[in-house]
Parts: sequence; structure tokens; C-alpha cells
Amino acid sequence: HYGIGSSRPFRLEGTGGGTLTIRAAQDPGLPGNPCRGIFVEGGGLTVSNADLRIEIGNAGDTNAYALYICGRDNLICNSRIEVTAQAQPSGISCQGINGTGADSLTISDNSVVVLNNLDSGIAVSGRLAVSGSRVTIREAEQYGVSCGSLDISGQSEVKAAADQGLALGVDQDISISASSVQAESRETNGIFCGGRFEAADA
Repeated sequence: HYGIGSSRPFRLEGTGGGTLTIRAAQDPGLPGNPCRGIFVEGGGLTVSNADLRIEIGNAGDTNAYALYICGRDNLICNSRIEVTAQAQPSGISCQGINGTGADSLTISDNSVVVLNNLDSGIAVSGRLAVSGSRVTIREAEQYGVSCGSLDISGQSEVKAAADQGLALGVDQDISISASSVQAESRETNGIFCGGRFEAADA
């Protein structure tokens, strides 16, 4: 049901190489409960120096999440995270990173985050910061990124593709410096910015 679950802030530290693969699917004995690859109740997740693959199987009768970190500050540094999901029944969605209620999510220090063919990519109520890292969201059915504010810097590369919704939807400010951003949506705008939009050396 959960690959990893914690009721307190949680740190996942890679040492000595190797890859951790987490497979999550709904427990048939717990209908109505979403499956989650990593669930940190209240947020506060740190992934450092890790190579992590999360595979979402049959989500059953409710939505599924690769990372569920709804609170506090969260950090992915010097790590690779790749998420895949099998096709789900109609009305059931799979999300890469659910940070609804999170103060921030920072992806830094040569990290690589790849979200493959999910319904939605990354949601963070507060600040999403990408520094010196690569984020790729491939063919999200609903939206790529939804966040309070967005900061992309330090030779980062962000690519987000969505079908129905925004590739990058930001309620407040967007700042892009010395980085590349590619945002595409088939049915609406690629980028929405509700505040200031600043781009330098982008």
C-alpha cells in the first residue's frame, strides 16, 4: 500500500551506490485508501545522494501518488528519481509529487527528476525551486506543475508537457535565471504566471 510511510519528517540517504525501487499498489483489503510510493505525513522529506525508482501498479478505486509530502520544507538533492505508472481505470489518477500544503520543495545539486506519462506531475502549495538540476515531466494528462511560486536557476533544465491543463501553472512569481525551460500544453497555454515573471540569461 505504502512503499515507505512515516508520521514524522523523513530522510532517505543513499550510500555506496545502488538503486532503490519502490512498487506501490492498492491493498485489496483497504479499499478507498490511496497507494503512495513514499508517504511522509505532514511533509518534511529529504532525499539525498539516492537513485530512486517508484513504480505505481494497480491503484484500485482511488488516486495514487509517487511522493506524498503535504507540509513543511522538502528537499531532493544530488539524487535521481524516476516515476512510472501502469494505466489506470477511468477516473483514477496518478500524481508524481503531491506537495499540497507544503511550504516548499527544492530540487538541487545535480538532481534528476523524471515523471513519465502520469495524470499530473508536481503540485506544491508554496515555493518550488529547481537549482542546478533537471526536471522532466512527460505527457501529463492533466497538468505538469502547479505551485505557489517557481524559481529555476543554476543551469537547470525544466521540461514539462501536458495534454489538458497547464504545463507550468504558478499562482505568484516565476523567476528563471541561467537555465532553460520548455513548457508545452496541447489544449491550453504552456505557462500561467499570476505574479511577476522574471527571466535572465534563460
